[in-house]
Amino acid sequence: MAKHRWAISGTPIQNRLEELFPYFKFLRLRHTGSMAVFRRNFCLEDNDVCNARLVSIIGALMIRRVHADMVSRQRNNSHVKRLICLS
Repeated sequence: MAKHRWAISGTPIQNRLEELFPYFKFLRLRHTGSMAVFRRNFCLEDNDVCNARLVSIIGALMIRRVHADMVSRQRNNSHVKRLICLS
């Protein structure tokens, strides 16, 4: 059994919070359980406890790259160019 687990996705969450379930299950996060348990703990609409729990876990786990990050990175990425005579 692996000591550490990574879940990487290039796909954004599109429609429902239930789309997070496979990631939570794979990462073995607390309060995940079955889909029914996951829905009860994370997906109830207008439930402050569920929302706070979800925001807390997502904030601790997710690294999100947006277009502005890539543009900023390109501006700050300076390369040193050197001409080298080979003969």
